[in-house]
Amino acid sequence: MADTRKTRVKIGALILFLVVLGLPVQRAQAQVVKIGVLARRGRARCLQRWTPMARYLTRQIPGVRFEILPLPFSQEQTAVKQGACDFLLTNPACYVVDTCTSGILRIATLENLVSGHVCTHFGGVIITQASRQDIHTLKDLKGRVFAAPAPTCFGGWIAICRELKEAGIDPHRDFRRILFTGTLDGVRVVQVFEAEK
Repeated sequence: MADTRKTRVKIGALILFLVVLGLPVQRAQAQVVKIGVLARRGRARCLQRWTPMARYLTRQIPGVRFEILPLPFSQEQTAVKQGACDFLLTNPACYVVDTCTSGILRIATLENLVSGHVCTHFGGVIITQASRQDIHTLKDLKGRVFAAPAPTCFGGWIAICRELKEAGIDPHRDFRRILFTGTLDGVRVVQVFEAEK
């Protein structure tokens, strides 16, 4: 019950921002407002997660129809530069680039509910197959093939690079190859078979 109340408060705050921004309301034909969302887990998952919010906002604000625009990592910056969306939900790394290149402004920071707790921290994790008994530390990754979602993925690449560099590993020099799969789920399913040494 408390989680539902928190969600309603957050959506209410977004509605208030939209009203304060003065979106013109047209009676005859609904104005379309596009919310660009970084589709870190692919288009279908993005629409599944965020379309209910767009429908809710459409019901709450007369004369305005909200649509979700899923943006893969590779298209996020271009969509922002071209003005393809009116609002944007993105990761910290993309936000910094978009601020510098397109002048976007932040109006709210998303809080995630994780195991019943509100979380504003963001991080990443490196996983290996359970059968890989030869990888125990970061230094064991040298000379290996490494998969990540995208160069602009904050938790899945940028945060990881920081940890690697602190451990004395330069991913571009020390990894045999880096594969960018396009989504977080792509990293989970990628199968890389290393050639015998």
